[in-house]
Amino acid sequence: MSVSQSRPAPPPHRLRWLKFLVILPCAGAFLGFGVGLISSYVAPKRFESVATVQIRSDPSAIDAPGERAWLRSLESEIPHLESAETLKIVVDRLDLPSRWDGISHEKAVETLREKIATEREVGTDLVRIRVRHHSAQEARDLAAAVVEAYAELRRRKDLERTGRALRALDLELRKQEEKVEAQRSRLERLAPAGDPDLKRAAVTQEYEFRRMKLTIEAQRKALAVLKGDDRIKYAAGLDQPNNEVPVHYNELLLERRERDTLQASGLGESHPAIRAVETRLVRLQSDLAQAIAELRAELATRSEQLDVQIGEVAERIAQWEDDPDQPARRAARQAYDEEREFLQAMKLDHSAKRVALQVPANPVTLHERPTVASRPVRPRVPLHLSLGSLLGALAGLLLALPVALVRR
Repeated sequence: MSVSQSRPAPPPHRLRWLKFLVILPCAGAFLGFGVGLISSYVAPKRFESVATVQIRSDPSAIDAPGERAWLRSLESEIPHLESAETLKIVVDRLDLPSRWDGISHEKAVETLREKIATEREVGTDLVRIRVRHHSAQEARDLAAAVVEAYAELRRRKDLERTGRALRALDLELRKQEEKVEAQRSRLERLAPAGDPDLKRAAVTQEYEFRRMKLTIEAQRKALAVLKGDDRIKYAAGLDQPNNEVPVHYNELLLERRERDTLQASGLGESHPAIRAVETRLVRLQSDLAQAIAELRAELATRSEQLDVQIGEVAERIAQWEDDPDQPARRAARQAYDEEREFLQAMKLDHSAKRVALQVPANPVTLHERPTVASRPVRPRVPLHLSLGSLLGALAGLLLALPVALVRR
């Protein structure tokens, strides 16, 4: 005979605890989820577009060599991305007052500044430009316009700096030429008696021939010593007849920029467009080598011709040299030669500097193009729903405890 046993029923107060501790937190969680869902739907949406650029430091802002000076120069450039001068260009270019409900130009600049944020990637010269707007297309257009406006300002600034540097070089050369002319005049005054017009013409002609000779020899030496791009840049800056190097060099720079643009857009080395550019670059390098060889041959021929001309002029000058060892004339000749050689060295140095200044360097390189965002960054729907559910559950639990204790 089996005896059946049944479990005792739980006390009533335990059932009340169970109901309140389970039902109210669950109800609070569902309510919080609904509130979070509604707030996410009602809250204004914000889309973000990001552009990543590489900023070349302004050489005029680097006061000393070294990494710290470079970083200081880069840090000083970043605020210009959000400067009023840059933003005014964006406002005018996109006609933002009309697009933004007819607000004033100044208000449009301030509103645009509030939508932009910049940050530098640590240890690099890359800067991220973030633009947030309730329209994804508008955010993308603003980010692209900010990059273009800043690049335009930097190009203007670089052109002004180049102009100042070129004027300074010209001023130095003029001062040295004045010194050479003063020494030449002094040398003429110390010349022996004779036909002054013939003496003056002979000395002037000798000076010109020797000056041309020194210039050509310096150019030949530089072309022999320099290698790679340095030699190409120098040859492109030489003002010589039939010099084809500048034409090929400009084509080379254009092809290199096209290659950099294609690589920045994400194309690999094996892409047909990249390979086509590389093929053209190889051809241009060959053309440049041939043009430089022809230029060197032409300089050598011109140097030999000048040797003959200098010898002929020296013979004419010798007939007026009654006393070549005269101390005053010897000192004047030495001073004249020293100033003239210094002038030629200065011209050679300034020619290289002039070429470097006149070759434009891109101040801003775009590494990541701004795109139209597919989803907003604000509000964060998962975060709103999670916080709403969590806070609702906690509120339900806090409400269940006192209610259960009161009904106990």
